[in-house]
Amino acid sequence: MGLPRRSFLISGAVFTFIGAVLLISSYQGITGNAILGDVDYSFGSVIGIWFAVTGIVLLMGGRTAVSKLESDAGVSLEVTRPFEKSIKGHDSRMIGAALAKIGTGSGDEHVLRGGNLKGYRAISAGKGGRIIFDYKDPKHASLVGYLSGHDYRKAG
Repeated sequence: MGLPRRSFLISGAVFTFIGAVLLISSYQGITGNAILGDVDYSFGSVIGIWFAVTGIVLLMGGRTAVSKLESDAGVSLEVTRPFEKSIKGHDSRMIGAALAKIGTGSGDEHVLRGGNLKGYRAISAGKGGRIIFDYKDPKHASLVGYLSGHDYRKAG
């Protein structure tokens, strides 16, 4: 599923902080800043801007790093915040395998007929787990949630 969102956010924050320190240091001296005391104005500005821009891009990448997936059938999967919250602490390999099966005809994909999730679709994620999703159109699906059991009343 790619790099975890946390990696992007932490890296982005560190790069942005370093960029800010370099930019401030290139314009005026920072008390106690012995490491960067001899940084040239133009060099410090260019490097500082590069770090700051890279940090901002990483921060933005952290927001979308796991929001765009695709199944083996070429179905684009939109990851929602409730889905991300519901999969925490569960077996990511089983969830990833189930996501790959969406739209392929395998994995016991079926329409839910009752409860709060009536009309949504579910696919088996092994050991009783189910991924709840809805097709926007035949090539786009929105991931709604993950249930570790068959109690569809808990979600929705």
